[in-house]
Amino acid sequence: MNMITVAFLGIWLDNLTLLSLIVSINSKSGAFDPSGIILNWWFFVGIFNVLYKKCSDYKVLIFYTIGISVSLNFIGCETTNLDFNKKVKPITHVLFDSLLKLHVDNVGNVDYKGFIKDSTQLNQYLALLANNPPDTTTWDRNTQTAYWINAYNAFTIKLIVDNYPVESIKDLNPVISVPFVNSIWDVAFFEIGGLKMDLNHIEHDILRDFYQDPRIHFVINCASVSCPRLLNRAYKPETLEIDLEQQAKEF
Repeated sequence: MNMITVAFLGIWLDNLTLLSLIVSINSKSGAFDPSGIILNWWFFVGIFNVLYKKCSDYKVLIFYTIGISVSLNFIGCETTNLDFNKKVKPITHVLFDSLLKLHVDNVGNVDYKGFIKDSTQLNQYLALLANNPPDTTTWDRNTQTAYWINAYNAFTIKLIVDNYPVESIKDLNPVISVPFVNSIWDVAFFEIGGLKMDLNHIEHDILRDFYQDPRIHFVINCASVSCPRLLNRAYKPETLEIDLEQQAKEF
């Protein structure tokens, strides 16, 4: 094996070592997760077989690489399960609607100081969401979708309020941030129906994966100027289709 190949494998190993350590230390539970270290050793065994045993068959390395790719997709992730086994009636979003009308203008500028002042009402709404997860057997599609859109936007506001003042939500990322591993959108800082969740889980595993509507992107706000604007009203099942079309065309 030539030196270029060895150097390439060395760089590859260094990057995966760093990533596995990040995964092991920054798990969503906030506790040390040894799976990252195990993953690192698993990869090392593959490299050992190729380099030190002079294995000419690269299938060994390919096997370990595929295993790593699959493992990284599952470490720290939660299975998408919308069956909360709790029969509840659909909630109204009147409280969130009134807060948005008070603290968001027509172009989507958010008065976070206003939300801080009315944090009691915001927390009441978040508790309403947390204690009344969608019942997939009785809630219609639009009712469930409106619930999750409002949940994403409301918990994003909560994230900024709890860390205010902050210039950008990206400032809340750790020094070494890996998307879908340990970014601020991967921090499980709230619960719904007793299940720990993060913003990426709502956006990608629920709204995009389960409901599969590409217009979802235009109605969730990530507290950044590059994101679609936050409406100054809550999303409602009866007007959801109109709102999705309007926001998609506007963005």
